Amino acid sequence: MNGHPSAGMPDGWIERERAQALHVRDALHRIRKQVAVRGPVTPSDLSIQVRKSGHKCSHLFMWMAVRAVGGKYQLAHEHAVSAKLQVLGLAIERYFRLGRPSWEERERFFTMGGRLGALCGGYKRISHYQSRHVCGDMDIVLCVDGIRSLDWGVTPWVCQRPDLRYRWTGESMLRLAYLADCWDAYSRCDFTWNDRFTGFSDFPLHPEYVRPRP
Repeated sequence: MNGHPSAGMPDGWIERERAQALHVRDALHRIRKQVAVRGPVTPSDLSIQVRKSGHKCSHLFMWMAVRAVGGKYQLAHEHAVSAKLQVLGLAIERYFRLGRPSWEERERFFTMGGRLGALCGGYKRISHYQSRHVCGDMDIVLCVDGIRSLDWGVTPWVCQRPDLRYRWTGESMLRLAYLADCWDAYSRCDFTWNDRFTGFSDFPLHPEYVRPRP
């Protein structure tokens, strides 16, 4: 431990996070290219790569996403939803700053998504093995599920369509490009709390949504 400002992370851990971020960035670009040529790539490939994104990357991204989505609901005067997201953002900040959280802190953090699950409106089974959120706003799904496992939130945020199926679309491609840009920036950052606004100004909110129950 050398007193680095990155929430107590040793330099070796920082370099490992950067290397993971660079790997995920390259994988996202490969997925984009394969989708563009109608190659054999599925949303499951996206889930697998995002799952490898790294510890601090996930929390920086999720804080930024929660902040952006909370702002959308604040502007829409949906203050009850906005307040819940604000609490979630504070929890992410606290968890990030702990550096090496205890088991109890990890459990408390990861169960928070379950308490916010009512915002997502439950699930609907679409096949014997698959269920999908019936939430009218994939931004909310990203916030609620992404803190438990980033790929759980990112894949529907990128791919889920109104019929609950995952498909690649022009909008999906834009979100993939955005994610690749974020992880490119993470591969060059020091993983301090000052890096939390990475990608914030360009966050691609879903413009159309159905109001969730607060």
